[in-house]
Amino acid sequence: MATYNGTRRKLTEGLVLYTNELSHKSYPGEPTINFIETAVKDEVNTLGGFDVSTGWDFYRIYRDKDPNQQGMYKSLAPGYMKATDVVYKHNFPTGTSYNPVLGKHGFTGIFLNINSEYTLSVEVFVSEGHQRTGIKNRGVIQASPLSQASQYGTYDFSKKGTWQTVSILIKPSLLTGTDATSGTGGTSGSSGTSGTTGVIQTSIRYSVYMHPRVNYPYQSSQNNQSENALHGYILYKNFQLEKNKPEHAGSTHRTQFIKGRPGNSASSVSHSARLASSGLTDLSGNNNSFNIKVMNFDSNARPVFSQKGSFGSYQDIGITTTKSGSSSSLLLNTSNKKTYDFWVNLDSVDNEYSTLFYSDITQSGSFTSDEGISKKQQIYIYNGKVYCNFYNTNGLSTSYFTKDSVITAGATHNITVVVDTTSAIKKIKIYIDGRIKDVIKVSNIKPPSNITLRNFNAQTGSNLFDKGQTVNYKISSYDEKGESTASLLKTILIKNNLSIINLTWSNVPEALGFFVYRSLNNLGRFDSNSLLTKVSNPYFGGKTSDSIMFSDDNSAIVTNGMPKGVNDYDKYSLINNSFHDSSDLKASIGSFPRANEIGNKNYSEGKIYKVSIYKKALSEKEVLHNYIQGSEDFTSNSAKYGFSAVVSSSSGGY
Repeated sequence: MATYNGTRRKLTEGLVLYTNELSHKSYPGEPTINFIETAVKDEVNTLGGFDVSTGWDFYRIYRDKDPNQQGMYKSLAPGYMKATDVVYKHNFPTGTSYNPVLGKHGFTGIFLNINSEYTLSVEVFVSEGHQRTGIKNRGVIQASPLSQASQYGTYDFSKKGTWQTVSILIKPSLLTGTDATSGTGGTSGSSGTSGTTGVIQTSIRYSVYMHPRVNYPYQSSQNNQSENALHGYILYKNFQLEKNKPEHAGSTHRTQFIKGRPGNSASSVSHSARLASSGLTDLSGNNNSFNIKVMNFDSNARPVFSQKGSFGSYQDIGITTTKSGSSSSLLLNTSNKKTYDFWVNLDSVDNEYSTLFYSDITQSGSFTSDEGISKKQQIYIYNGKVYCNFYNTNGLSTSYFTKDSVITAGATHNITVVVDTTSAIKKIKIYIDGRIKDVIKVSNIKPPSNITLRNFNAQTGSNLFDKGQTVNYKISSYDEKGESTASLLKTILIKNNLSIINLTWSNVPEALGFFVYRSLNNLGRFDSNSLLTKVSNPYFGGKTSDSIMFSDDNSAIVTNGMPKGVNDYDKYSLINNSFHDSSDLKASIGSFPRANEIGNKNYSEGKIYKVSIYKKALSEKEVLHNYIQGSEDFTSNSAKYGFSAVVSSSSGGY
């Protein structure tokens, strides 16, 4: 079964969670508030809609009705209009008997905080039949602080017939400067007033207007302005005034449109806010929406994963308060078959952990760090390889990783992890861009084998080994979970003075490194101060046929530590037939806040566009189908966004 979700068809049978930041249905936009009211009447004039006392001939335009015979959206301009869009139309005059001051509409009485920054923005379309000569970049929107100079945003009239995003950066201050910006730029004069003596002024009263024929840049001949601004019409789409976040200081930052409160509302009526609590909506219908409270956002107001706070930026179910409450969880209703499907473009994948998905039980707002009770379900990337760990109810893990590096930084990839613990052959399959990849099963970490010792004479040197000494070695492996049991005892009798001992052993691919223990006695005993050195694994994820080498010249001093008789960590299972699935699991995308993990990088950097989870094991054919359909949302390794958020021009608007 397939259905239309967001932009392309995808398999939906067994779908438990589906987020897609390319779809406005899943990602409505960066959290914000629009301080501009929305006209509630079809014709916006002195009878209602705007709280200004002058103006005429502004109309609401719709995509599916035409109450004032002004034309529906598709007959007036290119592009798509969503049901949530708000479009106004103004008809330019056909003669010169026209007062441009009466042809502006907007809102007054908006108090903006001093020392904060705001973006006033709108998408503007001017019909090709409009006549205007002279200066091509002319004002079409206006922001006016009380008793101070106005700022203007301009439209490039040499590009009539296109949508252009027009923006103004507003910096309220007691002495207002001019930082007006738009699709083509613009500034105005500067002046200012101060607050009443003895009163601390914290805000400035503003009015904002759609002003199609404002005399900006100023021309001394008003007739020039009037006579050359005739015929045709202008459309204003999604007029928005919003407060900038600190990370966007000094520049306009337009987010996805949200309607303000109804026009002429009482001051007690709050503006609608787009909240973070359900910022990434689950399109599967299972209410597994993600909170985006701690996310970063790019210049297009889209989520981006990066370093932010102790754990990077991440989206989470149930860790922070969500729309359904902090008790929300991710329950698949399956304990032996599931599929994870991701579309990603990561900035970095080498020598660091990049989390795609993490699910576990939580304690005090973070994932547990107690391996004794953990029920972890984890997928991440390290050195371009895809890794996954799926714990069962008893804490035993089914874990695999791709044999080769399969993820490239800066490239868009589809990653699919298919889990079937009932399979006797391959319990986890990993597909990259629709193609299955070779994987390696992870077992409990083992100590090195095939250890060989050879001594040779160094001729010169100090503190070297002397003839007749008996030197004992044991070597263990370690990973992020802990240390393995030690290897079998290896002993060498030194035959010459001034000797150095070379050690070699076979690689343990899943080991991050090795501990080398040494003692000097004829009994092969080790005391509590026997740790000679820690050797990083240069062949991590490689082959067992790779050889690790270390030379001991007796210059290092042994420190606290002795060989272990049992593994620190003994959770991996090759015969596990289930994974944990219960309402006690929460989940996060991109990184994970876990107790005692501060300072250890686990977050992704870049984009995780789509996440799908199925309560079934997709077949190879189904994986390929999802890849082919999903890839149509991407061109040249970049995502197709249906939203224009920055100062730019486009042929279709949103």
